[in-house]
Amino acid sequence: MERSGPVPRRPPSLVFFGLIGCQGTFVAVEAPRPADTLEVGSHAPLHRLTEAELNRSLADLFSHPSLPLVDLPLEVEVGGFSNQAHTRDATPYLVESLQVGLTAVAAQVVADGGAWLPCAPDGGADPVECGSAALDALQPRAWRRPVTEAERAWLVEGFESDVREVGFTEALTLAVALLLQSPDFLYAVEGEAPDGQARLLTDWELAVRLSLVLWQSIPDAELRQVAADGTLHEPAVLQAQAERMLADPRADTARLRFFQAWLGRSLSAEVAPSYDHVAPVVLSAEELEELEEIRSEGSPDALQHYEEEWGFVVTELQTTFQAEFDLYLEHVVLPAGTLDALLTRPETFASARTARLYGVEVHGSPAHTYVPEIEDDDVYPVDLYAVTLPEHQRMGLLTHGAFLAGLSHPDQPSPIARSVFLRERLLCLVTGAPPDDVPAISTPAADAPETNRARFEAHTADPACASCHTAIDGTGFPFEHYDAIGAWRDTDAGQPVDASGALVGTDVDGPVEGALDLIRRLASSRQVHDCAVTQLYRYAFHHAEDPQDTAALRDLQDSFWASGGDLDRLWLDLVTSGTFRSLRPADLEAP
Repeated sequence: MERSGPVPRRPPSLVFFGLIGCQGTFVAVEAPRPADTLEVGSHAPLHRLTEAELNRSLADLFSHPSLPLVDLPLEVEVGGFSNQAHTRDATPYLVESLQVGLTAVAAQVVADGGAWLPCAPDGGADPVECGSAALDALQPRAWRRPVTEAERAWLVEGFESDVREVGFTEALTLAVALLLQSPDFLYAVEGEAPDGQARLLTDWELAVRLSLVLWQSIPDAELRQVAADGTLHEPAVLQAQAERMLADPRADTARLRFFQAWLGRSLSAEVAPSYDHVAPVVLSAEELEELEEIRSEGSPDALQHYEEEWGFVVTELQTTFQAEFDLYLEHVVLPAGTLDALLTRPETFASARTARLYGVEVHGSPAHTYVPEIEDDDVYPVDLYAVTLPEHQRMGLLTHGAFLAGLSHPDQPSPIARSVFLRERLLCLVTGAPPDDVPAISTPAADAPETNRARFEAHTADPACASCHTAIDGTGFPFEHYDAIGAWRDTDAGQPVDASGALVGTDVDGPVEGALDLIRRLASSRQVHDCAVTQLYRYAFHHAEDPQDTAALRDLQDSFWASGGDLDRLWLDLVTSGTFRSLRPADLEAP
């Protein structure tokens, strides 16, 4: 940040120290309570706010609708989740990104003012009083807990000193930037467990966990008041707050991010411009005629235009499939939805183009116009219509384009990719990496047509591959009726599609005939229901389960199964569970 005049003598930026060694910053505001009678999971690692949590917290902290977004480096994904603590080390690039982004936010909110600032952005008649009052109100909200007098003095007295040297705007911008770069904002900091024993979270710690999991943001005024009253740990109060927060639209956004990480897919950008294979399904007669004329010309310019036209279609498919995924969850799953509905409901949303792909017609006015968040010349709004999928061809999320096209090769579907994703994400089965010397799948030969299934069967016939692929292929081949972009096909290479398969290594093992048979079997599986609980557990606690989590997971899984797979009930059970309300020391063994 450029300054005119002398630079105030202040502490160095806390981003570096906060990220590299965030230790001992928590200040206890209530006596810890033992957790002897609770099923307590493994130690919850120190959690740094994700990019989504950071930006949502900033928006709520300042009640500002259009703050500059803080862009952080891409996080390493583990099972689709990029919030796992052990992969999120501090790097110089991360430190720099936080410093740049949070300083820009501080400058913007000071320049714009707003409800958080009790005077004009220039400081008004008494700049020192205005800035001090603003920081006094802001600091405990940003740090998500009461602050000590020493912590207040570090921030407010520093600002008051800086005002005399660099003026109101610079001093307040620096104070806000330092506040946001502190570990108490960047981390969900929790205290230690006394004498190496598990303990209940304090009310303030519990409020932070609750708001981050259900809202991906800071506690609101009501939750802060309940924490300040010291009653949030009471079961009835916690239940009421969780139900209130789950009914808030902010919870829909947070839950949608979980589903996007767990099961979300989008169409590969590398779909080949080979309209002999897929375009007849998604292009209109006029578009087909135009592309046929372009291709017949054979000139470089014409072929480039042809690829640009096909790229236009691919972009629309990508946008529509992502929009369909989100809307399906918002309208079918989030409002008192079940795991069965996620997997089997025939209602969904389609654009005019993807309706042709699904073999349905659109009528009336659009149910929703999806406007991508990214501003780009190649990304544009898409109208989506409510449709019912053909009952003998499709049901639920696993027959939507996001799953089918997102797990395909550019010019052919991939039964292996579809199966591995399904077995890992829905069944929590570990597939393992293939050997280094496995040859590539053969490409379709124009002069000797061969079905997609036959090529994959030949590839996996090697005895070294068979032990793993017996289970993998049996779960992937039932999707052979869907091509590389998810369009239905009755034949492949001139031969009837063989979509038979078998579930192996599950609680619902046995032969299946096609995707719908497979999906119904999965929807009835206790293992699938247990896996859904495990996936949410990993997401909420930022780490994979270990033996210490067995008892806590078992309780949640039993409850979810007994509820019929009620997804709202699962979220409520999680945030009111003993393991969510407790802190286990890192070295405490499971009983």
